[in-house]
Amino acid sequence: MEDRYYERKIKAIQERVRREILPTLDKVLDGKGVTDDTEFEWDPARLERIRFVPTKQPIYFLQEVAENKIAAAMGFPDFYILILDLKTLKIEKTLRGHIKSVTNLMMMRHEEKDILVSTGCDMFIKGWDMAKEPEDGFVDSEWSIKGHNEYIFGLTKINDELYATSSHDKTVKVWKMGKNAERYVLSGHSGPVWSVIRLQDQMKLASASAEGRIFIWDYEAEEATLRIKAHSNQINCIIPYKKTQIMSCGDDGLVKISDWETGETLKEVVLNAHSELWGIHLAHDDDTLFCWGIKNDVLIFSIGERKLLPSLTGFDESVKAFLRTSNNYIVTGSYDYRIRTFNSITL
Repeated sequence: MEDRYYERKIKAIQERVRREILPTLDKVLDGKGVTDDTEFEWDPARLERIRFVPTKQPIYFLQEVAENKIAAAMGFPDFYILILDLKTLKIEKTLRGHIKSVTNLMMMRHEEKDILVSTGCDMFIKGWDMAKEPEDGFVDSEWSIKGHNEYIFGLTKINDELYATSSHDKTVKVWKMGKNAERYVLSGHSGPVWSVIRLQDQMKLASASAEGRIFIWDYEAEEATLRIKAHSNQINCIIPYKKTQIMSCGDDGLVKISDWETGETLKEVVLNAHSELWGIHLAHDDDTLFCWGIKNDVLIFSIGERKLLPSLTGFDESVKAFLRTSNNYIVTGSYDYRIRTFNSITL
């Protein structure tokens, strides 16, 4: 009796996959190879695979750490960082040390070591030697810094020696790799600073905050050289776009393109799909934009054609983390406690 019950459940899941998920992927991939008898297994030669890893917590950030290996930052209650092999979907290491949610991750090369830098809601910045083997199943951090007075959200590499963080305490800080190496403090935002990036000019940073403004910083002078009113309310993410431009998204559900030399807003993208946008990622073609936010999907938008393409769907809750790996796999983390991997999409 029990066997028949589970057999029916499995058939129902398989039917939903064939009916709902595969057609969506077929549209995204222009019909390359998706058939009704598609099996869900690892096969690098095929494009249409979608797989997932169940987790005990929501995933807040994803970072590629090596070829076919990613780090996944977790929230309540464990606050771990998982190192995951994308081929086998097995967890290779678990990094522990944060005592609140891990918010951001970044790879740095320092003193001949590959270091994963992490930030958290515990206000700490930590560095992890990726060559270190687990003891009792866990890896502890090499160093730890009390970075800000409130939650840390933004993290960006400036060069091989310097990186920057941004925080709910309304500041941006520049650090030298290593222990207790604060170099510059950038103050001026009137709200929490959710995102920070390095601009093509290595002496400049851009930061975005809850008051809807983007600040351009000469960080060595600790001075904001330009303030851009880009959104009506909170900006959640900024990314570099073309030579002197920044792309931003926020709680107004809009994507905007601003010039960081003139302060002019050049373009506004109205998606009419999300009331809030939490993150954006630009494909290598500088035209295809991935957007995610409060709804249970990842929007795909053509900037040149100004139109939405078929979205990535099948999520039970909002997508929080998005990663495009160096070999073009798409990985997502969401509030339904799953890491999903989509095979390569050529864009």
